[in-house]
Amino acid sequence: MLSAVAVPVPLAADPESGCRVAWNTLDGTGRVRTAVLVEVDGTSEVGRVTFEGLDSIRVSRGEVLPYATQGGDATSWVFRVLDSPWLAERHRYEQDVYQYPLEDTHDHLVLQLHDEFVEVVAAGLWFDLAPADDPFALTPTHPLASLPAEDEVATGRTAELDWNIRQASHGQDDLLAASALGSQRLLDLTVELEDRLTWTCWVRTRDGRTTTRLDSLLDAARPELTVEGVASIDDVLPHWERRCAEIAESRHSQGRRSRH
Repeated sequence: MLSAVAVPVPLAADPESGCRVAWNTLDGTGRVRTAVLVEVDGTSEVGRVTFEGLDSIRVSRGEVLPYATQGGDATSWVFRVLDSPWLAERHRYEQDVYQYPLEDTHDHLVLQLHDEFVEVVAAGLWFDLAPADDPFALTPTHPLASLPAEDEVATGRTAELDWNIRQASHGQDDLLAASALGSQRLLDLTVELEDRLTWTCWVRTRDGRTTTRLDSLLDAARPELTVEGVASIDDVLPHWERRCAEIAESRHSQGRRSRH
């Protein structure tokens, strides 16, 4: 029998309640969203699990997991499967067909909820409370939500392009704790053009190693820049200014001017 290790999470699911699995649900922005909704133990609130880099999902009935669980206690409901054949299978498929490896960025994770369990191959998990009026709406603190204007900490101009940087306002201890479960938004770097072009720095901790990735997409396998630990603005600024210069050169070659 395969083994599964308990994963500490910040949400206590009601052990006597099941869950609602929403697959390919469209939110108000048109983005396809998948989520698992659970009742929070001892409250009337609905907890939500959303997924980073979701590759696969399957749902089964049963009160007993088909894995030998390790660690945790009676309240544990999230587990990571060790040496998962399913993860290996999905890695081979993605690598062979799309040249997109999963073995270093994804896990086989299990959510145990009363008499059913949800399994996913994903790069990470995000936990929050579902808004009462729209359980699929992004909350302001969700990692997929852009940082607000009041978080702006720097502005500049490179090759006639104006840019700004916003930095998440939560403390580093909270950031690191959450990054052990899924990538956390640290910086938004934006070029002010006709359409705002935004790159993001994501912080992720895996197997005790924390890294910061810069990319225009949430892509754990193909970042533009990787920095060990939690990056500072100075760590990413040289790369950012080169990127702005490349954008300006491309626009110049197309006969487009910067916005003033």
